[in-house]
Amino acid sequence: MTSSAEREVDALYEAPPEAFTKKRDTLIRELRREGETERAAELSRLRKPTRVAYVLNQLARRHPDSVADLVDVGRDLARAQRDALRGRTSEALRDLIDRQRAVVSDVTRQAGELMRELEVDSGLDEVAGALRAALVDPAVGAALEEGRLEKAPAPAAGFPGADVELEVLPPAKPRIEKDRESRQRLKKTREKELRVAQQKAKAKAKHTAAVERRRELLARRDAAEEDARAREDEASAAARIAKERAERVDRLQRELMEAKREAKSAATAARELQARARAARKKAQRLGKR
Repeated sequence: MTSSAEREVDALYEAPPEAFTKKRDTLIRELRREGETERAAELSRLRKPTRVAYVLNQLARRHPDSVADLVDVGRDLARAQRDALRGRTSEALRDLIDRQRAVVSDVTRQAGELMRELEVDSGLDEVAGALRAALVDPAVGAALEEGRLEKAPAPAAGFPGADVELEVLPPAKPRIEKDRESRQRLKKTREKELRVAQQKAKAKAKHTAAVERRRELLARRDAAEEDARAREDEASAAARIAKERAERVDRLQRELMEAKREAKSAATAARELQARARAARKKAQRLGKR
């Protein structure tokens, strides 16, 4: 899994068992909508942890160093016991037994406090058995450290050294008080879910408005570009018409000037003809007098 997927799975196992299935199914639907079918299939195989497994998972998350010490001392003690069976005794075995007692005392105290905090009033033997198994079996210890148990590990067949006892739960609270506290927790949970839903709705509405605004701006930009192109086309057409008209005016002006020159030449020729005609009449008159 990717680091993002690992965080999603961790978030599921951090939630109370009663919220596990809903959160898992919601996450699966989101992944499928995003096309993450493989991750959705991986999550669909996860099962809701039991109450005892939930306690153990939270123990691993809240007190990882104590759980790691429990696993480490169990492994070291098993190795020392094997050496002792081969005849290689040492002072280290006695030191490990003392260390084991201290580690077991710490982790059982933390487990008891956690059960009291989470109001888990049953499953003492299962929690103790799981801690014994983690102390004896490295595979169980690794699973406990991961904090993703779906059910409590089976009790270990053998146990090296000190036993694990849990006698930490206080007397049960009156039913009415527990019911009132349960209603208060449920109310707070619903109020939190409502706030989250409202925040998501606001964010979605804001996103939708932003998308619509962007679409509107793009449409206005496209319309403005289309209008600009139309105006450019109109301006080009007007410029072409103006040029044609200017060329026509120049041509007409040239033709007018040519016509004026021709008219002037014609007037000059006419005057010359008139002068010749007058000269011819005068000559004729003179000849007639003779």
